[in-house]
Order: sequence, then C-alpha cells, then structure tokens
Amino acid sequence: MNYCCICLLGISVHEIVRNFFPEVYLVTSISMSYNTIYIFSACQKWGTELYNNHYLPLKNNPNFVHFLDTIEYLFPTPIKTTIEFVKNGDIVYNCIKDSQFYNTNEYDFIVDTEFVNKVIYSTLPIEFKKEDEIIPSVKFIMVELIVDDESLNIKFSTNEYNYAVIDNKINKDFITYFIRKHYLNEIYNDIHNTNMYNLTNYILKIIDNKANVIFVKNDETLVFKENTYIIENNVDINEKNEQNGKNSTNENIKPFDLQEETTTIIKEEDYIDIPSNNNLIVSWMKGFFPSNSQKVIAKNV
Repeated sequence: MNYCCICLLGISVHEIVRNFFPEVYLVTSISMSYNTIYIFSACQKWGTELYNNHYLPLKNNPNFVHFLDTIEYLFPTPIKTTIEFVKNGDIVYNCIKDSQFYNTNEYDFIVDTEFVNKVIYSTLPIEFKKEDEIIPSVKFIMVELIVDDESLNIKFSTNEYNYAVIDNKINKDFITYFIRKHYLNEIYNDIHNTNMYNLTNYILKIIDNKANVIFVKNDETLVFKENTYIIENNVDINEKNEQNGKNSTNENIKPFDLQEETTTIIKEEDYIDIPSNNNLIVSWMKGFFPSNSQKVIAKNV
C-alpha cells in the first residue's frame, strides 16, 4: 500500500511540474539525464581500471592466493547435507553423497533429500538414484492424520518436497519422521497433542487421485507404485519374513482397487487327466486348500 501511495505521489508531482512549470521541467529533465549518463560512464571507467590495475595483479599474487586458501580452510563454506539416517523418527546422522565414510549404525531408513522428489531407502544403496531416475507417483487430494480425537491435515507433495515417489514406503517410522520434520510447529502451537509426536496409534484418512476414501492404520504400510499405490500389512510381512528369512511380501499386498477373489475347492470327485507316460507325484499342499477340501485324486488315461 505504501509503495502505491509513493508511486501515485511521484506521478502527480511529475504531471504538475510538467504542465505548470514547463521550463523548469525541461531543464531539470536534461540535467538529470546528463548526470545519470555521466555517473554511469564514470563508474564503468573506474571499475575497469580497478579490475585491470589492482584485482588481476592481486589475484595472481601467490601470497594473496595463500591468504584466500587459509580463509577457506578456517571458515569453510557450509556443505548442504543430502543424506539423512533416521531412527525412531529422529535424524541420527546426515552427510553428503560423496562422503567416503557413512555412519552405518542402527537406522530404520535413509532419506535422499538432494532433490524435490525425496527417495526413501530401507538400506544403504550401492548407488543413489539420479534426478532423472526418480519417478513421481500419484498425488493425493487430501491426507489427514488422526490421533485420538485430534486431526492434522498433511501433504506428502508440496513445492518444496515430494515423498510421493515410486517405491517409497509410508509406514509408522516414516510418518513419525515426517511429522517431526515438517509439522512440529503445528503440533505444539496449534494442536497441543504430544501423542502426535510419539505416534503410537494413528489412522491416515486419504482421498486419493480418483476420489476414493481409504484408511491406513499404524500397522499398515502404503507403498507408492507407478500411477497407483498399494497397502501392505506390517504384521503379516514381519511374520513371513521371520519364517522365510527373506523379504517376501507378494502374498500380503492388498491393492486398493482390487475386489476379493474366490477360491475354487477341488473335491474328491474331481480328477486330473494326465498322459500315461508321465510320472505324477501327488501330495498334500498345506496352506493352499481350505481345511474342508478333499485331496486331489489323479488317474492315468
């Protein structure tokens, strides 16, 4: 508002002087134009002389170069850390990608924060993804974090960051880190709910890009995929990993847009016809058929 008033005042004074005092206006305009050109030319001349006669010789002086190196050594330019190691929702260690030594102590996951599209790694990768290799996924219309009777609207995608990237996993550990990093002020100043800081139990209410309303509990993991997402059950995944000794989540994946499928039970009267020159090994397939199903009987034809 003040700038508008100053501009209007300047225009008014200009029009008054030009219309009512034309001679004064003409002399003043010529004088101001001449002085402006003179000052600009003088500054350009002095700057050129200063650069050629003083700066260049000083730049090539070994003593001056050594002085600059000493200043850089004593007061190094801060390097922006891009890799964050997260444990229990807190950043326990950070460094740059070119670091020769990574602190690989206990951590839950790693976040590459170099670009707007943030990448989440469960383990330290051999090589971090380049910017053109990071592919964004779907963006949600709304995400609401519900804890007890309080709720907080959050965004996984803004102009400053985007966590909606293919293969990024949104689980309890990440949500704790995400809230503490991006919504700490809202928790303490607006909501005053410390349970949102610890996040023992919560529900994510999401309206996705197709206007579907879904709920993700604290024991579930939302995984971004190409143009979609899936929801995994953390309890089932952990139990299966302990049994198999490896990561295998295919049977625990719950796609958000798939309907429940039915299982066909093979009864005793159902036969499998196979050529007589083949050998057949028939055995129980525990865990595949329901308990009330019958064994498979094969005959040769």
